[in-house]
Amino acid sequence: MASPHCKSSKSAHGAFLLLFLLLGLCNLALGADINPVLKKFITVPDKDMPGYPEWSVLAKKNLSSWDDGNWVLSSTEPMSGMFPVNHGLSNGYIGVAVADIGPYFDIDRNMTNHNGSQPNEGWPLFNVRQTFGTIADFYACVPELPGSNYPELLQLGCESVIAGIPHFMGLKLAVGDQVYDVDMDLDSIKKEFLADVDFQKGIYAWRTTWSPRGLNVSLDIEITSFVHRLRANVAGTQLQVTARGGDVNCTIIDIFDGRSAVRSNLGEKGLSNNSSMYVSLHPDGQPNVTAWVVSTANVSNGFTDESSRRTVTGPDNGNNMTIGQEWNVHLVKGKTAVFEKFVGIASTDKFPNAGKTASEESSRAFRDGWDTVITTHVEEWKELMAAHHITSYRDPVTGRLPENETSIEKIQIAAVADAYYLLQNLQSAGSGLDDAGVAVGGLTSDTYGGMLFWDQDFWMSPSILAHWPNYARQFLLARVKHLPQAQLNTQAPYVQDAYKFPQGAALYSWTAGKYGNATATGPALNYEYHINSDIGLAAFWYRHVTGDEAFFKEKLWPMVLAIGYAVDTLLIKDGNGYSIHNMTDPDEFHNNNKNGAFTLASFSRLLTLINQYEEENGLPVNKSWVHKAANVNIRKAESNITLEYEGMTNNATVKQADVTLMIHPLNFYPSLMEQWENLLYYDQKQSPDGPAMTHAISAIAMNRMAKSGCSAFTRQIKAQLPHLRAPWYQMSEQANDDQNSNGGVRPSLPFLTGSGGSLQIPLFGYLGVTWLKGNLTIRPALPAPLKYLQIADFYARGNRFRASMNSTHTNITRLPAEVPGLFDAFKHRPMPLIIETRNTTGRDILKTAYSIKMKQTITVANDMYWKELTVADNLLQCQPTFSEGQSIAGYPPGAATDGDTGTRWQPLTQNASNITVDTSNVPFQRVVQLSFDWGPRTPTTARVAFTNRTNLASIWDANPIVLPIFPRALPNDKVALYEGNTTVYNITGDHWSGKHTILEVEGCQGCGDLVPLKLDNGTTFWKDDGLGAYVGEFAAVGETGVDLVKGSKEVTADERQGVKGEVVDDQEAHSSALADSFNPSGME
Repeated sequence: MASPHCKSSKSAHGAFLLLFLLLGLCNLALGADINPVLKKFITVPDKDMPGYPEWSVLAKKNLSSWDDGNWVLSSTEPMSGMFPVNHGLSNGYIGVAVADIGPYFDIDRNMTNHNGSQPNEGWPLFNVRQTFGTIADFYACVPELPGSNYPELLQLGCESVIAGIPHFMGLKLAVGDQVYDVDMDLDSIKKEFLADVDFQKGIYAWRTTWSPRGLNVSLDIEITSFVHRLRANVAGTQLQVTARGGDVNCTIIDIFDGRSAVRSNLGEKGLSNNSSMYVSLHPDGQPNVTAWVVSTANVSNGFTDESSRRTVTGPDNGNNMTIGQEWNVHLVKGKTAVFEKFVGIASTDKFPNAGKTASEESSRAFRDGWDTVITTHVEEWKELMAAHHITSYRDPVTGRLPENETSIEKIQIAAVADAYYLLQNLQSAGSGLDDAGVAVGGLTSDTYGGMLFWDQDFWMSPSILAHWPNYARQFLLARVKHLPQAQLNTQAPYVQDAYKFPQGAALYSWTAGKYGNATATGPALNYEYHINSDIGLAAFWYRHVTGDEAFFKEKLWPMVLAIGYAVDTLLIKDGNGYSIHNMTDPDEFHNNNKNGAFTLASFSRLLTLINQYEEENGLPVNKSWVHKAANVNIRKAESNITLEYEGMTNNATVKQADVTLMIHPLNFYPSLMEQWENLLYYDQKQSPDGPAMTHAISAIAMNRMAKSGCSAFTRQIKAQLPHLRAPWYQMSEQANDDQNSNGGVRPSLPFLTGSGGSLQIPLFGYLGVTWLKGNLTIRPALPAPLKYLQIADFYARGNRFRASMNSTHTNITRLPAEVPGLFDAFKHRPMPLIIETRNTTGRDILKTAYSIKMKQTITVANDMYWKELTVADNLLQCQPTFSEGQSIAGYPPGAATDGDTGTRWQPLTQNASNITVDTSNVPFQRVVQLSFDWGPRTPTTARVAFTNRTNLASIWDANPIVLPIFPRALPNDKVALYEGNTTVYNITGDHWSGKHTILEVEGCQGCGDLVPLKLDNGTTFWKDDGLGAYVGEFAAVGETGVDLVKGSKEVTADERQGVKGEVVDDQEAHSSALADSFNPSGME
């Protein structure tokens, strides 16, 4: 995602048994080692070490439960010292991560090896992984970081990385020397533990019964914590405790844990005359910036000896910032004592008298009282997370999710969680606090140094802009704030030596903290220049959605134009076109190349948009920019596949979405066929390990490009489920969190980039919204197994829209926006709506223009491409497919029957593994042929059975067909569409379909790099990677075939109660059945 150079680093787990698991494929047809950086091996714990739980939401043991009626995730398994269970609370100005058992500081521990090192966050800080809290824009200025990209740039100035503040949420209970905290004996609370995240209320709560050792009493404890949605400076914790079995003497402790205040230094700290305490601090290297953290405790409950107040000290990593206050408490059997703390936080970046602000906000919350403060917080979150703001996969009649579709339930949970995790890191427009941008991990993690990358502009902002436009300015204003520095970047002597950028041209640095200057982690020259066009495109997206011409003209246009001057300078005449040298595309496995396709395409797109804006507004148009936009040197192979960069070979492995981004969101390619072929080629090249946002683009693009099959849903599964971590459905950067077996990446979590990518799938994929086409343009298609989809309300051209889909039709309704900062481009009149469909050949896009009035609903037919069979008369395509065994994350059973050879089922091991296809809705008929596309990993044995039985002891009970499999070497020399290992078996005799079709595969022929293993007797043998074979596509051809949309045909437009749209003659909308015509930027 963000670390451009994934350099080798030592394992964080010390010396332990290494089982080399080289995840390269059995030949080099799809690239060399999947992650070409480090060799891979499985982390095996010492015999007496616990290891880590299976965090994946796909794990057999479910670590969380979901209340779909109230949008609450719950966990009953208390854990500590492991980062996936920590959870963030934030409001876009202040944020903090809290532990699994309560609102406390926690630090990761090595769970695999006694002598192993402590887990760390990875590049560029490589600091200990722990809960983190901070304030927006609270950046330190440090001379050097452990990790960098261009160390020679260290001489230009400091590295700006996020600094921490003391962990401020803690309210602890102590009985004798035992403290309810992360270091407690977890067995003392396991029997009665429940942790909840309420996504509608923005509250984290814990309920447990604590049984301290040596006592005959137990304590019922309830804790609630929040970071206030409206009061930007305020957070709070409430602890309720009830003694059972007798009276108890204990201590209540209000604590600031200084260990969270990394890269900060103490100003002052102390206790005030009332029940308040405070800490002030400065980010390292920033003595002129001061933050204040103040807590006011409410202990007046009749059980507390308020005269016993005293100061508390504790561990602080040497920064002397830990401080607390505690009181003696006498709990009475059966009586509930309530304790509260109200925290005020401010920094001089936004509040000149930060100490006074923090103190007053803490005191005001204390005076208002818990109920008042938390009520306003909950009300705001309920509005943000109202049902119409969140995409729903539920049946609109019953309100229920599909039965026996666990994947859809998990995707529904993610639709809620992803929205929440992004929103809690944003401030609304007009708050005065909305110019800090959003880091990869938001305000609750220092992953990637808390710096800004293209992640915020290209991956997070589109979903927020589409669904919550009044929270989207934060992404852009952060870049506007850095514009003066970006302009200075182009005038640096070493930059001018390379390119003669004119005055006013702007180059944004790859990473940005407080300043946006070029640094060793974030160069502005000779690296990922696309960051500039990413920012420029995000500005035009904002204009398209909001219609806020004044804001665009005043704030965004100067920035866009400055970027345009830099892009113009970077494009160098080369033959008949224009090239860019010494650059890196988003694929950071391949650095410092020439003519990165995505970078050139984004440059072309941006220059075209600039020229169009100038024409629309009567500004002078730079004809040179028009010419350059139309003539960028995007190179192609002989096969017509777009080369990611000039000179690319076929064994390249792609780190993340790159060329596929030219399909979405650039909409660059002139023809569907070109888009389709590039998608197929590069989808085979992606690293399976991550990062998490990559396959969201594949899902979106596939639903737009596919000619048959339902693999858009398979790709959505791959984009989301392998990266979601129980219990709180936070996104991990990697599909596999073990840095040793994923190639050395310590995954970011929460990975908000992945959340942003996932939220784009329903709107841009299934509804098919395309921005920057003048008018609102959609191309709806809802492939199986999805039956219903209610798109979260979205915005375009200053209007709000509501769309509901079923398998065959889509209703779209125009609604008043009622959001500040939106300007209706069609106020008091109908607006054009463009519906795209494919022609009968599937090669061209046809467009029909409709006119939609305010509060009018129009019903349109969906693109039904998925009803087409990839293999004629295949009985299995898009039928429900499941397995009782374990599969590799991202390679689900349904991938074998989705009509797409590019998605694959892969069992976890090479032991005999089954998938069962439910063919109970398929007409009973004779099966005449079996066909398989295995991909590059072929099994040694495959067996197929047709049966009506569900209680088979083994596949042999159904008299299976045993298939001969003969793999062949696959070509690897030319960049061309993938050709797979295939098996076609013509069935002789009578074999009839049944209610179930079973495929069993076993072994894997020559899979993975071989590793020498030496036996005790001295014999050496060679072992492969041990993972299962692929099944790219499994087809059973029947005599009469199957109708994939049987049962859906009856759902007519009239029954959906929409108004059939009337085609209108609208020149602006290019009305009625016009095929796409070529233009270099893919624009109209």
